Amino acid sequence: MSKILDMVKRHASLLPVQKRGVDTFPLSLPAGETFNSCRLTLLETRPGAGVRILSQPGANAEGQPQVLVQWHHPGAGRLRYQLEAFSSSGGAASSPVSPTAVMTGFDPLKHGFRFNNAFPPHPHIQLPTPFGRIRIGDAKNGLCGGMVFAALDYFYAGQPVPDTKKPPSGDMLFDYIVKRLYDSFNLPFGIGGYIELMQPDLPDYAAGFNALSSRAWRTARQEWPVVKTLLDAGQPCPLGLVRVKSSDLRKLGENHQVLAYGYDVKNDQLNLFIYSR
Repeated sequence: MSKILDMVKRHASLLPVQKRGVDTFPLSLPAGETFNSCRLTLLETRPGAGVRILSQPGANAEGQPQVLVQWHHPGAGRLRYQLEAFSSSGGAASSPVSPTAVMTGFDPLKHGFRFNNAFPPHPHIQLPTPFGRIRIGDAKNGLCGGMVFAALDYFYAGQPVPDTKKPPSGDMLFDYIVKRLYDSFNLPFGIGGYIELMQPDLPDYAAGFNALSSRAWRTARQEWPVVKTLLDAGQPCPLGLVRVKSSDLRKLGENHQVLAYGYDVKNDQLNLFIYSR
């Protein structure tokens, strides 16, 4: 597969008037190759702004087709995005690059830590909650939320993550990741979402009016719209993944935290691109 287009476009205005338009990107396909896919990545934006692929060539298109990108931003706003297009030979090559994917600028290979979530033993971590202090485990069992929040801090600061490939221990970086783990729980009340969704008597799915009390409804109707709004605005979004059903609050540490940095929806099926440690 070959990259045949890599363009960055920026739109900005100081006037308090909504702006919108369509950008046209001509493609020039190499001889013997056909259109494969294109990828749109938001690099900079503000709330209320957005960009999407309006039209693109059909599969295996040849010659000099074009891609149309529709954009908009509110008054006194701006946005910046990158459009990449790819060709393939033989007309049947497949690619993980999806033409319908919405991506932020976060790249796990560039912005993620180089070391695994495998820390040496550390005194038990305790979280203050409305139900009292809860001991959730030892650092050796993982600091996923701290790694997600810390990586996002480096990303927004425009600074490279430390190049170390060994999990830190007893230094400033370790202390910082532990601190950001506490922050990730949004204490004292932010932890309530985990406690609610962990309850064994909460149904995974339900029909009719009872659907409002199910995990599926909560995920699809309450949580996903918030996540989508952030990703559409080019902002990576930390996610809490509830992986245990239990009334024992000591099992809070068995859940997981990841960072969503893009998504793709096809035929009502949602795929999230996540950074996980």
